[in-house]
Amino acid sequence: MKLTVNGQQSELPDGWTLFTLLEHLSLPPDRIAIERNRQIVPRERWAEVFLAENDSLEIVQFVGGGEMQLYTHLIRWPSFSFLVRR
Repeated sequence: MKLTVNGQQSELPDGWTLFTLLEHLSLPPDRIAIERNRQIVPRERWAEVFLAENDSLEIVQFVGGGEMQLYTHLIRWPSFSFLVRR
């Protein structure tokens, strides 16, 4: 399925949830905020929110001192790749 992750067009396998995406990115869920289609998704719903065609995601990580870190490195898997801000 095609979607946008942090402004970058991406292609991911069908059937992934927000939690699945974070696991595959090895991101610490306790310091992450996710916006899906301009709506903040509560952490307790990540495992039940399935990604869909044309979704737009913004993923940010909060670091010490109240700073926010945006992901900007390219993640690649054999069947897809996408940009993640850091």
